[in-house]
Amino acid sequence: MYQKYISKVKGENLEKVMILLNKIAFGEGLEDLEKLRQDSIAVESNIHYPTNNSLVRDCIKESHRLLQYLQSKLGNLDYRNYLKDVRKNFFKINNTKNGDKKTDLFIK
Repeated sequence: MYQKYISKVKGENLEKVMILLNKIAFGEGLEDLEKLRQDSIAVESNIHYPTNNSLVRDCIKESHRLLQYLQSKLGNLDYRNYLKDVRKNFFKINNTKNGDKKTDLFIK
């Protein structure tokens, strides 16, 4: 399910969402254009090979983190928590040897 819907997100739509979010942030006074900070320091870190499985898991984890933040700010935001299911499915996909079973898990 995650792969099905994440793969439907188009770059143009994501760009529109980011522009609208920035407009809201500027309108609310959360952001301004007076200061810009960039950092180009390279730091060695442990990274994982970006498989479809790990990318979907990272997207779900990050969206959950952002939804928690929004809920703390808004107070009345309801959303489903898929983190436990994502962890289980991630583990099953990584440890399944049979290609057909792995495909079935991805479809799930």
